[in-house]
Amino acid sequence: MSKKDVYSDITISGGGIVGCLSALALAKHTDYTITVIETKAITPLKHNEQAPTHAGFDARVIALAAESIEHLKYLGVELQNIQTQAIDSIHVSDKGHVGQVLLNKISQADNESCKSLGEVIALADLGQYLLSELTKHSQINLLAETNIQHVVRTQDSVCLNLDGANIINNKDHTLLTKLLLVCDGGNATFAKQLGINFKRTSYEQTAIITNVIMQKPHNNQAFERFTSQGPIAFLPMALSSGPKATANKLTQSKSNKVMSVVWCASNTKADDLLSLSHAEFSRQLEDLFGSRLGKIQDLSSRFVYPLALNQAEPYTTHRVASLGNAAQSLHPIAGQGFNLGIRDVVDMVKVQLESRTKNDPGSFHCMQQYKQLRDTDKRDTILATDSLVRVFSNQYWPLVLTRNLGLHVLNSFAPLKSAFTQFAIGRR
Repeated sequence: MSKKDVYSDITISGGGIVGCLSALALAKHTDYTITVIETKAITPLKHNEQAPTHAGFDARVIALAAESIEHLKYLGVELQNIQTQAIDSIHVSDKGHVGQVLLNKISQADNESCKSLGEVIALADLGQYLLSELTKHSQINLLAETNIQHVVRTQDSVCLNLDGANIINNKDHTLLTKLLLVCDGGNATFAKQLGINFKRTSYEQTAIITNVIMQKPHNNQAFERFTSQGPIAFLPMALSSGPKATANKLTQSKSNKVMSVVWCASNTKADDLLSLSHAEFSRQLEDLFGSRLGKIQDLSSRFVYPLALNQAEPYTTHRVASLGNAAQSLHPIAGQGFNLGIRDVVDMVKVQLESRTKNDPGSFHCMQQYKQLRDTDKRDTILATDSLVRVFSNQYWPLVLTRNLGLHVLNSFAPLKSAFTQFAIGRR
């Protein structure tokens, strides 16, 4: 890059899933020039013998709601080129109590069947696909190992001072842009310069992620079980999903027995679980999950993530918008976090396509329109997810009785069950 100021219509801070998805979608739907700035290394970027990736694409999997799959198609993601696993039904239960709900493909208001309730995809697979696609677009400039040191806004633009491995003149290099999209998962060191603060509410819980081989086939069924030690999700997982480091043993098995597990436990309990041997961890997991799929035959490495509700305030400001986890990070209890982030990207694309200021993607009109589109969805999804955490993490017996009655009513009353299914598959 030259020593002179460089211009980009839209600049995206963060080369993770939401950042790459935003860049790809905007490149496919608009003529804007786009720069993606990523602090981590991305290797390799220009060699076809290996898919590009970076450390952020780890062992997690993503449960894509049915509506999110349609959104991804609209944004330009060709899911047929990525290995996924369908979710045909979701079984929700509360351990030790009778309340349970079975959601399936026909639990909808119009009683019409859909292809599936959603798809499970490995974070690493999706990330590698997106990075590969970005390199095909000449209007996208991807800067890895680069940091935004300082931000100055004027009425007409945002000036970013950059340094890093891809910057020739560290002290003087600046990038001018009309719109800055913050997609760094809430890790932007420059956020305070923009007046962005983060409201953080810790759940005092940790998510333990692992992949397992079950004795019986899952038949495309996902499970969410609430226990006194925290909610546990079992998600059907495609055979080739996941990074090689965690999938070596799993690829020895048939794909219809492989599942990704998310076990949410108190921080203290999580520490205890991580200290257990694979055999003892499996035994305790079986005890809580039950015998629906038989014994756990094998277990991958375990990964941990602290759980909290983080919200950027404000998530839109002058020529700046935060998307995905940079705007809000949710508890995984209902699998809504990434699906909400996809809708952030969809609405940003819509705003740019419908804007009255075609040559100014960061105009006041664009930012106001984006906020109007996103406010209600964000508020409702955050409230619903946070309420589920608090209701199902509480062992106070009147509340336990009430929630089990609620699960029974939900399973028995078709219109209510249909409405809940609509929420689960992402229809708003």
